[in-house]
Amino acid sequence: MKDLALAFMKARFLRQVLAIERASFADPWPPSAFVAEMQHVWSWFKVAGPAGEGGPAQVDAFIIAWMLKGEMHLLNIAVSPPRRRHGLARAMLSDAFSAFSNDGGGLVSLEVRPSNGSALGLYTGLGFRQIGLRRGYYHKQNEDAIVMGLSLPAAPPGSRQRSREGGCR
Repeated sequence: MKDLALAFMKARFLRQVLAIERASFADPWPPSAFVAEMQHVWSWFKVAGPAGEGGPAQVDAFIIAWMLKGEMHLLNIAVSPPRRRHGLARAMLSDAFSAFSNDGGGLVSLEVRPSNGSALGLYTGLGFRQIGLRRGYYHKQNEDAIVMGLSLPAAPPGSRQRSREGGCR
């Protein structure tokens, strides 16, 4: 994707991330959850948007995943409504998958609403398969969650690059 900047989350992006979260979900995370993820050593929390000086000029999307050795769990990914269907979610997932593979790969898992056809299409298009079901997972809407998984191999040793200081945390 041309002129796209991805950067690790900083406090200065929080207002924009919260606006995307509220526009994307009926039951948005509270601000404290985002602040907590910024502090967890195992969180992969990135934002994306048009390239500016030193990162995105504005935030159009974000991704939060927990990355541990052998396991990556996608917690949250959202794109601002006007920027949807432009490949931002796919670009952010690709970036996270590359980092995870560089650090040895393993199982990537996530939960998704059965009613979220766009997300289901994205995930199945990337190779995810249903591996479980969590009944009543989305409490406010009384909706189940489909648990999906994808096995990502380790990147070949000669092609591995450090994706972040210290690798998977």
